[in-house]
Amino acid sequence: MKWIPITLLLFAVPLVSATNITLTPYSDGYVVVNVQVPVQEYTTQVVIPLPGNYSDLLVTDENGSPLQYTTRNGQLIIETGNVGIVNVTYSTPEFLKTEGAVWTVTFTSDEPFTVVLPKGAVLADLSDAPLSMDGNTITMPAGEVAVSYTFENMTTTSIQSTDESPEASERGRICGPAVIGLLTLLPLLGRATRR
Repeated sequence: MKWIPITLLLFAVPLVSATNITLTPYSDGYVVVNVQVPVQEYTTQVVIPLPGNYSDLLVTDENGSPLQYTTRNGQLIIETGNVGIVNVTYSTPEFLKTEGAVWTVTFTSDEPFTVVLPKGAVLADLSDAPLSMDGNTITMPAGEVAVSYTFENMTTTSIQSTDESPEASERGRICGPAVIGLLTLLPLLGRATRR
C-alpha cells in the first residue's frame, strides 16, 4: 500500500494544534478535508501544509467569515487577526485510492482524526484500532492510517430467514453490514491486545 507522505502539522506563534480533523471521501475519488484550529491569544498566523493537488479551498473563522491567507511552497499561511477558531476546508484526490471494489483512505497526521464513510459503505479493513466508531464515523489515532471500505450490496437475499415481514427485511439490511464490519475488526482488535 502506498502511503501519502502528507503530515498534517499545524504551526503558529505560539504553537497550536488542531481540535478537529475530518476526512469525508466521495465516490468521485475526492476527499473533503476539514480542519478546525483553535487560535490562542496573540497568535498572528496559522500555517497548515497542503497536499500537492487540491481544490475548493475555503478559509473562514468560527462565524463563517473569510480570512486572509496566502499559499507558498505547499503551505497555507492564514492571518488570524482576533478570531478564536480557524476553519480550513479543501478537496483532494490524494488521500483516496481504489483497487477493484475496495476504496482506501490513507492519511498521515500528528493528531487523531475522523473519517466519515459514505452512506452504504461497508468497512473492510483498518490499519490500526480505532479510537471510536459511531455508525459510519470512525475516529482514528495519530500516525500513518488507512481505512478501507466497499459498497458490497448486503441484502436479505443472502440471509436465510423464515420471517418475511418488512420489519425483518429492514433489520437484515441494517444488521448485515454491521456484522461484516464487526467480523473484520476482530482480528485487528486481537492484534492490538497482543502488543
